[in-house]
Amino acid sequence: MLSIDRKSEIYNKFLQNKTLTIKKMAEEFKVSEQTIRRDFKELEKAGIITMFYSGAKLNEKSLATINVDFSVRQKLTLREKEDMAKLIRDVFEEKDSIFLDNSSTVFTMIDVIKDIPMTVVTNAIMVAYKFLTYGNVSTVLLGGLIDNKNKCTNDNNCLETLAKYHFNKAFISCSSISIEKGITDSNVSIAQLRRKVMENSETVYLLVDSTKFNKISLIHIDDFSHIDYLVTEKKPSEEWMDFLKEKEVGVIYPNR
Repeated sequence: MLSIDRKSEIYNKFLQNKTLTIKKMAEEFKVSEQTIRRDFKELEKAGIITMFYSGAKLNEKSLATINVDFSVRQKLTLREKEDMAKLIRDVFEEKDSIFLDNSSTVFTMIDVIKDIPMTVVTNAIMVAYKFLTYGNVSTVLLGGLIDNKNKCTNDNNCLETLAKYHFNKAFISCSSISIEKGITDSNVSIAQLRRKVMENSETVYLLVDSTKFNKISLIHIDDFSHIDYLVTEKKPSEEWMDFLKEKEVGVIYPNR
């Protein structure tokens, strides 16, 4: 198993079990305890877990509010992000004008996008860089102050430029979703940008894996009135399915 896959699996196990021991994880993944300790330290540095002598525990209360570095987010729930990307590979059409946000979920999606004539607008530096290899895609990177942690632009200059655009499709993510509190995020500036994108788009796809359901983060982005499709890696609960049907939000998930 690759290092990035192992770290993603460890993160999922923390979400499920809350507490893990270094010894048990080393045995399960067939690697040294030193390797697992390094994986744990990376998650601890991101604020996701707190280590103790023989293992670590999940920081449940702060998990929804911390702003995790993009380089760390890329490695978390990787399989779920890849599954979601495959579900929407065919929604892109020639002459589309689309917005892609700076989430690691959307970044993973780029690998399945066909090189067809369309315009992509983004505030994400890594997204824009990846599209340099696409000969038929015109890429617009919104200017502004660079947020080093999130690898994007998200200041007032970025918002003012964004207000001039209209998109026929937008692909965004968020930190958490809740039936009671709607769509929420851990970063104030990015929440404002996502709200503006939703207002300026004809069709909005919200990409969220199952770990983000029934959680509330720091900043409210919007309710579900501006969301057309919710994309996730497995079928949501019946409560969620009924709620999304009531809100007229289509749900895209694997039929398995």
